[in-house]
Amino acid sequence: MTNNILLLGVVLIIGLAVSKTIKQIKLPIVTGYMIIGIILGISFCNIISVNKQLDFQIINDIALGIIAFSIGLELNFFNLRKVGKSILVIAFFESFVAFVLVASFVYLFFHKLYLALILGAVSSATAPAATVMVLQEYKAKGILTSTILGIVALDDSFALIIYSFAASIAKVQLDAAATFSVFAAFVKPLIEISGSLLIGAVIGWLYIYFLKKIKAETELLIFVLGGIALCSGVCLVTHYSALLANMTFGAVITNFSKFNDKRITREIERFSPPIYLLFFIFAGARLNISAISKVGAISLVYFIMRIIGKVSGAYFGARISKAPEVISKYVGLGLLPQIGVAIALAIIVGRDFHQYGAIGTELSSVVINILLFTTIFTEIIGPYCTKYAIKKAGEITV
Repeated sequence: MTNNILLLGVVLIIGLAVSKTIKQIKLPIVTGYMIIGIILGISFCNIISVNKQLDFQIINDIALGIIAFSIGLELNFFNLRKVGKSILVIAFFESFVAFVLVASFVYLFFHKLYLALILGAVSSATAPAATVMVLQEYKAKGILTSTILGIVALDDSFALIIYSFAASIAKVQLDAAATFSVFAAFVKPLIEISGSLLIGAVIGWLYIYFLKKIKAETELLIFVLGGIALCSGVCLVTHYSALLANMTFGAVITNFSKFNDKRITREIERFSPPIYLLFFIFAGARLNISAISKVGAISLVYFIMRIIGKVSGAYFGARISKAPEVISKYVGLGLLPQIGVAIALAIIVGRDFHQYGAIGTELSSVVINILLFTTIFTEIIGPYCTKYAIKKAGEITV
């Protein structure tokens, strides 16, 4: 038996060492963390066993809160107006079309509505890390590059909203005692989403009042982390979405406070690296290699339909918003990597559906295994597709 403090130290040191190597071979650091987790997890060494994952659940909760809060800080309405309506339209369509296609085809082949809804919702998320690294590596500049950066900043907020609706409807479908009703299928999800938004907004407005009293940087970090924990804790008690609430919390601060939110971002960036390292390593540890044969067919459907959904959705969004031809032709190729918020959504599935016993456990396991398995491929082909897009657009400057 490995004690938790020793395990924490070993994981942090290994993660730091491997991140150095990963940088040298030009892979996203997050991918390296996931690989460490897979090796240390239940498929190989079993050092990070299922019980150990439960022991460190609080790290997942903190990481999820920080991720959602950081997304909210990016949703500055003034900046969104500057990037133009085409980015908003494209971000919506590439997220929504991916959701619709994945959900439809999973249900068509496997006849499980709750599984189709959750996989569809998870598929709508895009990982900015790998895409941004490629754009930075080639010092890409131009309208396509700017559009891709704007979309990946918005994409995850749409994914959180889509997941909130999908999870609420999936719960109704899983409740064997429930009969279909408009209230259960549509009004209840709206209530849950509205409740999450309200919690985040109230805490955000309270924080705006007290932020002007915060002077020291260390005080600011403690204050913000306290707010994220408060937001997440209230949502756990009320059964609302901590992701959506924390995103709203961040959005309220960045849009309605005179406080310099760059100071908040800087403090979060100083604190979050070890939390993210542990979060992604523990996420990778959940991959069960022996279960891949069971989810292989679903993984293939998910992988293919997500790519088609992202590319076609971005194309239609660009056409509808009358974006330039270069954007409609190539923007979808910059939106394929999937890690980060998608992993966060996959992990939160386990909590959201735990009350359904074996079905909830199986759903969580299937989603995380499909996501981790397909991520191996999206993280490989995604950067190459992004490079191809900016090369065809003539935006590579080195």
